[in-house]
Amino acid sequence: MATDELASKLSRRLQMEGEGGGEAPEQPGLNGAAAAAAAGAPDETAEALGSADEELSAKLLRRADLNQGIGEPQSPSRRVFNPYTEFKEFSRKQIKDMEKMFKEYDAGRDGFIDLMELKLMMEKLGAPQTHLGLKNMIKEVDEDFDSKLSFREFLLIFRKAAAGELQEDSGLHVLARLSEIDVSTEGVKGAKSFFEAKCCPGHRDIHLILSIHNMLGITVFTTFLAYASSCGAPIFQPNLSARVVGGEDAIPHSWPWQISLQYLRDNTWRHTCGGTLITPNHVLTAAHCISNTLTYRVALGKNNLEVEDEAGSLYVGVDTIFVHEKWNSFLVRNDIALIKLAETVELSDTIQVACLPEEGSLLPQDYPCFVTGWGRLYTNGPIAAELQQGLQPVVDYATCSRRDWWGTTVKETMVCAGGDGVISACNGDSGGPLNCQAENGNWDVRGIVSFGSGLSCNTFKKPTVFTRVSAYIDWINQKLQL
Repeated sequence: MATDELASKLSRRLQMEGEGGGEAPEQPGLNGAAAAAAAGAPDETAEALGSADEELSAKLLRRADLNQGIGEPQSPSRRVFNPYTEFKEFSRKQIKDMEKMFKEYDAGRDGFIDLMELKLMMEKLGAPQTHLGLKNMIKEVDEDFDSKLSFREFLLIFRKAAAGELQEDSGLHVLARLSEIDVSTEGVKGAKSFFEAKCCPGHRDIHLILSIHNMLGITVFTTFLAYASSCGAPIFQPNLSARVVGGEDAIPHSWPWQISLQYLRDNTWRHTCGGTLITPNHVLTAAHCISNTLTYRVALGKNNLEVEDEAGSLYVGVDTIFVHEKWNSFLVRNDIALIKLAETVELSDTIQVACLPEEGSLLPQDYPCFVTGWGRLYTNGPIAAELQQGLQPVVDYATCSRRDWWGTTVKETMVCAGGDGVISACNGDSGGPLNCQAENGNWDVRGIVSFGSGLSCNTFKKPTVFTRVSAYIDWINQKLQL
């Protein structure tokens, strides 16, 4: 740390003086003429060293005081700062984008982001921090010890991120990762390795990302990176103790990737299935939700289906629907479909994308997940007006495939959850997500609601069966390119 480095320098300097009368230490960086001049002017050199000692000692003591909350920070240096010459690794456009973001959160318009402004910034980015975490974020780049971020110190965050100098669990790393800074052409090569490591597991195919960039240009490429690196992070945090069957309402917009798939009949749009937004252009749902005789639209940012013009919501048409080529409606195999939207959706507080899990990954028995949807509140009951949610622990394949559970009906490309006879998905939830929180705090869509018991929505030992998304990552990536 800076304090240790200053202490070390001061210690070496005092040791030099204590030895007294010895030969002057070699001064690296001086050419022959400069060294000779220094040797020929011992009084001036001693005076300079004394002055340096005093300055160094003062800085060290000041740093120690500040660390203990004593004293006030000094005013920052008045030297002219030119970001374009000091931060040459960034393009002018990147710096302009960073400056725009800095000014957006500099609510006081004083040229600094203080602790409270940083707090609001991290909340807006969907990654709230503790008070201590915010102080540590500032401290990591606070070169003038004034407990706030200047624009130069703000740029240091992105320099450190690009150089891989930030810890993955640090607040600054999260800030750099979630900030939607445009990546210019000259920055793509350097950004490749950074974003390859930071994007959500299911979106790690950097060749796909770069091919999208080559086909669609910088703007779409930047959008792709932005959503991939900030997936599964709702602005409004969900209540993690609610139920689906039983009528518990979800906190509005706490599952912002949940969509309502609707079909047109008698000039009226009707809810038929749920689904999950996984890119600004694509929705994941169940194959059994799709009919080639119907016209569909997708409702996003919804909480109450009975409110047509609900704030934060929008309706988008469908361009193409990809039903899995091996979908078998009789055996209910490969129950997965991908919907390409007719237009790109702008992400917002109420509309976000979910993460895809690591290919082939499995969750252990009783891993807590949540099913969401507007399905029936109880067997043969009404469709819910407001989005419902409920805890459904994972049931591993060994258990779910037992004879007194689902037996051979369940395959390894499926995942079961629930089965306690109380909490369950129900008709109308089909196609919706099984939301499971990853270790990094983001939410993965681990399953697609496929089927349940014909006896009732919450039959004991008949858990809801989902299409296991991690078994279809290759298929999803192939369709994303079409």
